[in-house]
This record gives sequence, structure tokens and C-alpha cells, in this order.
Amino acid sequence: EWEKAQVAEINNVAPGSESVPNANARLLYSENGITVKLETDEKPLLGREERRNGDIYLDSCLEFFVRPEGEVEYLNFEMNPLGTLHLGLGKDRYGRTFPEIPDEVFDIKCTFEDDKWQLKLYVPFTVFDEIYGKHTDIFEGNLYNCGEETEKLAHVYESDCDETCDDCGAQREGAGQQQGAEADGLPAAQL
Repeated sequence: EWEKAQVAEINNVAPGSESVPNANARLLYSENGITVKLETDEKPLLGREERRNGDIYLDSCLEFFVRPEGEVEYLNFEMNPLGTLHLGLGKDRYGRTFPEIPDEVFDIKCTFEDDKWQLKLYVPFTVFDEIYGKHTDIFEGNLYNCGEETEKLAHVYESDCDETCDDCGAQREGAGQQQGAEADGLPAAQL
């Protein structure tokens, strides 16, 4: 299945980043949800946070931001190499709420092979239905590889952004939008 999905390179470097790991993502879109596979060769990896909704961004961190088309608030999935989840909902990084959806719903899996950290995350459409009252065929989103307290500060993202965009990367006209099997600027393959 994964070989059908196009690779989304996470290679836009934020100012101040001291490290530029090779990171990418693939998405699979099915009738039931979106599966995201994130991969990075970041070294050394840092994974300390074990608390749900703790300070994951301080560790080596892979992130998936997503919202249905037309929505202002987005879901922010942050995960570290331990598989610890930080799940926020908001229109920006300030004042987010924390949906109480069990981790098991997202089937988070971390693997380490060929000198790479791979993380898989499943987001069922029922999550969008619960939070937004709907899901759409078009999603907006972004992907990040970051780490505020890693040996070298890393902060790279997939969708090009400027000061007019939020973390989801979709404020500008047409930025990060895809329909059907293409989930939000993030190339996906239909299951």
C-alpha cells in the first residue's frame, strides 16, 4: 500500500534551525480515515516525555496538522520516539484545547530501522465527525519534524509558510488543499 503513496518531503527549514534532518511523509486515504507515515533520520533522537499532552515539542517530534476544508481550528498531532501523543485543537498554537480521545483510536506505532525513525498514525473520520460534526473530501494540513531541546535544534516542515499562515499551513489561497485521495497538500494514495 505505502508504495502507492507519493512522498511529501518535509524540507522547508525554519529560521534558527541548527539541524536539517531528512524527513518525509506518506498518506493513505480510505473510506474510513487517513493513515500517516512519517519518517526521519534525525540523530540523536531524544524521547523523554511520557505524559499525554506533555511537552512533546521539546523531544524529537514528528507532527501532523489537519483540518477539514472550511474549518478554522485544526487538530495537531505531536508524537515523540516513545510514541507519546500530544493532541491539541485550536486556530493557532495558543489557547488550544485537548480532545479526550483515547490514544488507542489512533493506533500509533513507532519503529526504528535502517537508521530511521518511522511513525504511523491513523486518524479515523469518526474523529473529525466527533470534533467538527463532519468530515469532508478536502483537508488542509502540514507536517513537521522538530525538537526544541534536541542536541541541535531542528524545525522543518512540509508546506511552505510565511507570517500569514498558521501551523496548519493553509491560510493562503490554495495552500495545502487536496481532494479525495489527496489529503491536503500531502500526496496520498487511495486504499
